[in-house]
Parts: sequence; structure tokens; C-alpha cells
Amino acid sequence: MIVQATNTGADLNYNHFDLQIPGGGMGYFSGCLSQYNGSYSWGQQYGGVSNRSDCANLPTNIQDGCYWRFDWFMNANNPNITFIEVPCPTDLTSRTNCVRY
Repeated sequence: MIVQATNTGADLNYNHFDLQIPGGGMGYFSGCLSQYNGSYSWGQQYGGVSNRSDCANLPTNIQDGCYWRFDWFMNANNPNITFIEVPCPTDLTSRTNCVRY
């Protein structure tokens, strides 16, 4: 898996990053509340929805990402991983418009 780190906020531990996965929790800023109007069941602020079936209560355009969390990522919560830093591929930077200088 190749991910792009875009934030190293003060609430993070050393050598730690968050994966932003639909249904995985809002975290400190709860940004989805301002992005999506409506009554959605977002789950816990830290941890998100509890079950795969809860993904159906999220906005339609992010439900597939939530299902991925349960189906492929096996609902892992703060897993320990081994990673190496690589140059960020243009497939990511062209979507995020975020490039490290």
C-alpha cells in the first residue's frame, strides 16, 4: 500500500500517521460534518462505525471505502506496520495537489 502523509499534527506520536478511511472516525476536527449535510451515523469520534453494516448509514459516495475497511483491511484499528519512505507517486500528488518541497 502506498499512502501520502499530509499531516503530522501535534496529537500524533513519533513516526506515526493516520489513514483516513471512510467510517474510521472523525478524529479531532470532525471535518466530515461540514462536508456532508444530513443525518448520518458516523460512529465514534475516534474509531468510527463498529460494524460493516453501519457503512450503509454513511453518505453513498464514501460507503465503498468503508466496506473496504471491513472487507480488505479487516477492520484493523491502529495496526502495527513496517513502512519505508518513498518518493510520492504523481498518481497521488495529482489527486491531492499536495507536493513536498
